[in-house]
Amino acid sequence: MPDPGPAYTALFKEKANAPFVHGILYNIAHGIDVPIRANFTSLRQGAPAFVCATKPGQIMWSDVDGIVQDGYTDCMRVGAAGNALLGLRIIILCPDFFSFPAQPPRSRSQCMTVDPQHPDSFLGDGESMAGYQLWILLHELAHAYIYAANGGSSDIYLVNDNLDLQAAEAVKNAQSFTYYVASKLATQVFLIRSSYWARLTVTTDLFLDCTNFPLPGTNSPSTQTHGIELLETKGHLISDATTMSSA
Repeated sequence: MPDPGPAYTALFKEKANAPFVHGILYNIAHGIDVPIRANFTSLRQGAPAFVCATKPGQIMWSDVDGIVQDGYTDCMRVGAAGNALLGLRIIILCPDFFSFPAQPPRSRSQCMTVDPQHPDSFLGDGESMAGYQLWILLHELAHAYIYAANGGSSDIYLVNDNLDLQAAEAVKNAQSFTYYVASKLATQVFLIRSSYWARLTVTTDLFLDCTNFPLPGTNSPSTQTHGIELLETKGHLISDATTMSSA
């Protein structure tokens, strides 16, 4: 496999994990089925499904302690835009989700800037890039597929905290995948809603291709010009995501 490019190097560090990263992205893009928890066999196998939570009682489930949870109430309690119910193939879209703009403009003005005083970091927290419905959907889908692949998933949001993650932690972190894709692609997204279910259609037709990335652990930004990003090649088979350990 070719050496990875600067975006992958900044966020995921190690080339050895590239098949896993590519597998997760492939599974998201192709809507691959995710396993269902053993105690929820009444749910049909399939790709993650979006549910719009607009009032209490629309979607309820029991947690690991047997306590009944309500999707809408949970949204409002934590102020979340979305919530992936891991192992249930359900992603709740909270009321706050619809307060975000749908998709970013197709401009390199969206690219984050390396901090000239701390060239191993970006300026800001990354929210200006990630604060779109498109990337919220990707974040929640990443949770679902990471959990399906290795039984775990983490939630480190701020971009410089993402850069500080070790390689084994980065591939478990949904937002690492979000920043990676957001820094390389411009897309069109269509969220088709009914009163309850939502269906997502995404068309990728242009690379945003940000080029300036920190090189964590050094005193200078990346000047790496070689290497290839996983989003620019067919890469590896989807089985990599379900058979390869992220550790």
